[in-house]
Amino acid sequence: MTTSNPTAAAASAPTATAQAVTVTVDGKTYTITTTNTAFTDACAKQQMEMPWWGKKAVAEAFAAQLCAQLGYPNYPSSGQSPYFAFSRSQRDVAWVAWNKKRSVATAGKPAVPFFGQGSIATLAIFAVATPVPPPPAAAVPSPPAPAVAAPPAESKGVTIEVGTKKYIITTVTGSFNQHSAKLQANPWWGNIGVATNFAEQLAAQLGFPNLQLGSQGPYFAFRLTPLSVGWVSWFKQNNMDGRVLHTDREDVFPHQHGPNTAGVFAVATPIP
Repeated sequence: MTTSNPTAAAASAPTATAQAVTVTVDGKTYTITTTNTAFTDACAKQQMEMPWWGKKAVAEAFAAQLCAQLGYPNYPSSGQSPYFAFSRSQRDVAWVAWNKKRSVATAGKPAVPFFGQGSIATLAIFAVATPVPPPPAAAVPSPPAPAVAAPPAESKGVTIEVGTKKYIITTVTGSFNQHSAKLQANPWWGNIGVATNFAEQLAAQLGFPNLQLGSQGPYFAFRLTPLSVGWVSWFKQNNMDGRVLHTDREDVFPHQHGPNTAGVFAVATPIP
């Protein structure tokens, strides 16, 4: 069936209209506007970029979604919506539109778009689709910055003398692995006898901050194995007199613990 508008003047270029309607077809959203033109080369170029060009069923789906939302600008007397042009021949252009009189539901049958064609020289109102970009993905909140742990507490120093040298003994709190460089720089590192001398000189002057085996002074760490740290400390229990305890065994023993176990360790600073 061939149809045309009463006015057959050709337009040199498409003229867009201001009205717009949003439709969704095959999961994608488009803004539908119209252009008032004959099917000139400029119009043909524009229409061939439409998602329904060359696809009659897709053109029908768009026309069904639009229905009469943009009115009936083609043939107002009989009523046809903007044309969804999907193919052309040398003389004619084929299109789908919503028809005011024919796209009407009947008993048991839904309303459907109307197919037609007209001269490429006839002025008509054609549909134009512009894809609507999907909304930006919700911003994923950045994970909160990890809390910066406060540096392990250090005690006030106590001055002791071992041999002919004087040292200020302070403490650090944390695991051996947290302070390994500092603890291995102590003058008793690697020597249980020297560690014992320091513990005896310090005695209870820095209190008993470790409670692993009762009441213990700072640990004088002297050895590291793959599983444990060996140490000596000033120790009291059950109101007994202070005495030095230490371990010289390679297996698990109460006076050694894992390198990641927290404790209070002694640190020596030589006095010039």
